[in-house]
Amino acid sequence: MRYFTISELSRSYTATKNGIDNTPGAVEKMHLIELIENLLDHVRYEWGEYCKKNGLGTGALVASSGYRCPQLNKLVGGAKASAHLYGYGADIVPANGLIQTFKKWLLNDFLKKDKYHLKYDQIILEKSSKSEWVHFGYKYKNTGRQRMQKFSLNV
Repeated sequence: MRYFTISELSRSYTATKNGIDNTPGAVEKMHLIELIENLLDHVRYEWGEYCKKNGLGTGALVASSGYRCPQLNKLVGGAKASAHLYGYGADIVPANGLIQTFKKWLLNDFLKKDKYHLKYDQIILEKSSKSEWVHFGYKYKNTGRQRMQKFSLNV
């Protein structure tokens, strides 16, 4: 795990504010490690290289949401079968604020070149009235399936 930690992928302001223990169990921690090592760290490295090459500032990525216990997932209105519940989901934004550039790079450069031959369940370009982020889902629930889905979603 080069760029992300279990701690940052399970930290939640909403959980803390509402007195919810969002500590992942052993299985969820293993899933978070899979998500980080097999997907997120590759995205972070390549985004950093792209930012450096193009003078875009920091290539750091920030996890706005990662693991969610059932109580937290329900509170934030997460999907009933959310990858976050299993430690297989993370919502990511670029630290330099260039979310549109990040989304475009992700789809048109990173995923098309696919030099790592990455497998994933879902990459969702999400947008609400207040913010935008990219959801990375590594595996579908606990099944191990990776559907390789990419789409946009307004929430």
